[in-house]
Amino acid sequence: MQMEQLAIHGGKPVRQQAWPRWPASSPALEEEVMQCLRSQRWTVSGFYQDQPSYEEKFARAFADFNNAAFCIPTANGTAALLCSLQALGIGPDDEVIVPGLTWVACAITVASLNAIPVMVDVDQHTLCLSPQKVEAAITERTKAIMVVHLYSAVADMGALLHISEKYNIPIIEDCAQAHGATWQGKRVGTIGAVGAFSMQQGKILTSGEGGAVVTNDQTLADKIYSIRTNARKKMNGKPSTGYMELEDAGDSFASNYCLSEISCAILFNKLQSLDQENEIRNNNRHLLRQLLGNVEGVSMTDSAPGTTSVSTYHLPLRINRSHFGNITIKALCEMLSAELGIWIHQPYIPLNKHPLYVTDDPRFAARREQLNPSRYQLPGCWEVYNTHLLLHHSMLLGNEEDINDIVNSIKKIKTIVQ
Repeated sequence: MQMEQLAIHGGKPVRQQAWPRWPASSPALEEEVMQCLRSQRWTVSGFYQDQPSYEEKFARAFADFNNAAFCIPTANGTAALLCSLQALGIGPDDEVIVPGLTWVACAITVASLNAIPVMVDVDQHTLCLSPQKVEAAITERTKAIMVVHLYSAVADMGALLHISEKYNIPIIEDCAQAHGATWQGKRVGTIGAVGAFSMQQGKILTSGEGGAVVTNDQTLADKIYSIRTNARKKMNGKPSTGYMELEDAGDSFASNYCLSEISCAILFNKLQSLDQENEIRNNNRHLLRQLLGNVEGVSMTDSAPGTTSVSTYHLPLRINRSHFGNITIKALCEMLSAELGIWIHQPYIPLNKHPLYVTDDPRFAARREQLNPSRYQLPGCWEVYNTHLLLHHSMLLGNEEDINDIVNSIKKIKTIVQ
């Protein structure tokens, strides 16, 4: 009897059909975009057309969704972080604690304000910031803690809030991967001082590119709006048709990080299905956990204590390589990609060796040593990188058959390579 062959070596793949599409359009979404295009206002700085802008409609809807007082849409998640940091007064030689395992924007936005990103290791259960490592990294120059709710988990906000209050250091929540998740019944992004979101194409709420900041602090909200809008503010009262809705404030060093009306229209529509899509993903995630309980050498990560709901984004699987013939995680990802017909990959490269975190720049000459990421070891981050793989959230928008394909692909590879 001929032994079954891996798809990567020419064998028949386990998966024979396409995965649910992401991002997905719909007639209702396309009509929303067409209404925006016909409105003659394609940006917040366009002329008022005697109706609320899509920015205003989305900002109000997303604030309500998060039970937040204020929402300021931004061009992308990086801009959301940058505006948040600047509004909190982060500047030259200040230190901001960031996870060593996250997208490079967390460190780059800090460095761009001439501040120092202090890279801290992660908890092995949640893959989010380790509160113990955070407290050990605090100095008299620490001015903020950037908490990332990473890879379908909520960080340990109980312990992190205790540290924040103990040292009087504000928390910036990076919720780029956690739209709709809750801790003790509160939406992530409303637990710290500010919450920054990304709506890049891969995110579970997307407009291709986009972002937003939410907060319950009006002073911070006003600063963020100004920083994002070239130091302009929304005028009081209703403007005349054909005139701008913005007026000069001149109260901050600011740039243009506004999100287009077309992107806001997309988000306004897509927000309406977010809860339903989150529920589908989470139900399939629960099923996957059950089925993987019978597969030795594969397990799923956990969210922190106090989590009342998660939002499934990239779903990490922890691999005991000894059950897979000690092949590398990279090799296992390539094998799974071939079996499933979709890109399976490792987590982020830890920041201390991430190729996109480049500090060899003339602008950083005076702080080059302080910004040198090789100062940090981050053994926990590297352990995660070398023992985990990620499933894209679109794989969990289908049905039980889709989840069985994931499990059967893992079992097939394990049988052949062990």
